[in-house]
Amino acid sequence: MIKKDIRDKLTNFIYDHHRAILLFFILIVILGIYSVFNLHIDFMPERAEHVVTIITEYPDTETNRIIDLITKPLERAIKNVKGVKDIYSFSSRGRSKIFCHFDPHENIDEFIVRLSDRIYQVAEGFPNEVHHPMVFRYNTNDSPIMMVSIQQKHSDSDNLVNDDVLNNLIKNRVKLELLSIEGVANVQISGLDSYENLIKINPDALNNLKVNYLNLLQYLLNNDYNSPPGEFLFGDEKFPVRLSGKYHSVMEIKKGKLKIDKSLIYSRDLLDVVRVKRPSQRFSMVNNRVTVVLFIYRKSGSSVIEIDRRVAKCLNAYSHELVWQKLYSEAHELKNLLDRITVSLAISFVLLAGFLIFIYRKTPVFVIILFISLIISCFGSLLTIYLFGLDLNIISLAGVIIGAGFTLIYGIIFVEKLKNGCCKNERYHTEESFGIEDRCKEKTSISILVRAIENA
Repeated sequence: MIKKDIRDKLTNFIYDHHRAILLFFILIVILGIYSVFNLHIDFMPERAEHVVTIITEYPDTETNRIIDLITKPLERAIKNVKGVKDIYSFSSRGRSKIFCHFDPHENIDEFIVRLSDRIYQVAEGFPNEVHHPMVFRYNTNDSPIMMVSIQQKHSDSDNLVNDDVLNNLIKNRVKLELLSIEGVANVQISGLDSYENLIKINPDALNNLKVNYLNLLQYLLNNDYNSPPGEFLFGDEKFPVRLSGKYHSVMEIKKGKLKIDKSLIYSRDLLDVVRVKRPSQRFSMVNNRVTVVLFIYRKSGSSVIEIDRRVAKCLNAYSHELVWQKLYSEAHELKNLLDRITVSLAISFVLLAGFLIFIYRKTPVFVIILFISLIISCFGSLLTIYLFGLDLNIISLAGVIIGAGFTLIYGIIFVEKLKNGCCKNERYHTEESFGIEDRCKEKTSISILVRAIENA
């Protein structure tokens, strides 16, 4: 009895306020359409663990030296970073690995910036052979969303990337412009030549001037660490050198005087500084030709489709100097996925329409009701996703489809109950001579519209 009273009150409320309810549903559809064009579309929802891994390599170095030179200094620096909870480290020959657990309430991007700054300060004091510490975190954004190959235009040489002009163009112009694109977090370059400053010592001059090369090396090493690293060449051996203090550039060494063993010696008489190409440790090849490859990463919450469009626009501006092509694009894969989903949904919609029309071919108003319910369900779900600032990805899209499925199921149950209710009413209230079945069909097809029109 109570359920019947509630049902009757709800029915009367709907009939009495049908205009407002109709406008409300229309508003949901309009706002849902607006949400479709403003939703952030992605493959999968972002996920980030609150653990950061710092890996530092020092090739061919014993474990004890790895601990003393790398692991311990990094641990001492990292533990004072705001947000750090626990630190675990594993040191082995040639490698130091540190796991840093941080507070889940910390903003992960801001924490990474603070951590990287502290690591950079410590890494400045590492020997030159130590690879720069790499910071890793598990996140769906840690893989590049684009891989682009770049070659110099109008060149017949197979070794295209050894040209200084191309190096400077990519490093100083292209990369900086790509980083300025909204949503781009980082751009890594593979295949460019790198250079270093080599300090060449004249062994004959050392003998003539009676200078011990170890004292000369110690003089150079006693300076600070601001200028770029170089190397000290004695015979066939190379030793790492870092400079600063009174030297703002390694090149300045050969222009001044050196105070060694309480003697002033003109640098030009003893050594020379030359710029040499460092052997490349990473090669990129496309179609058996050496090329430069750019790895483009995005920020959290950014649109891969919009980044893809802006990157293409940026690189097209250099079409008179460079030839580029996409090796991989997440936006391209996402567009293909969306196209396949659109085709699948269109086919499903047609099959569903045919099925419902076949079942309710004599009461088409039921088909209209069900399809209006589906439309309101889909756009209402999209509007909810947009209002809560969520992404439209495979998971949320599956939720929209499941919601539409439940709407269809309960819609069919509703119209079937409505149909059966009309037939029961006919059995009690009609004394007409024509068949009950025909009367029920007529009543079922128009009952909803008649009530609405009577109150209009």
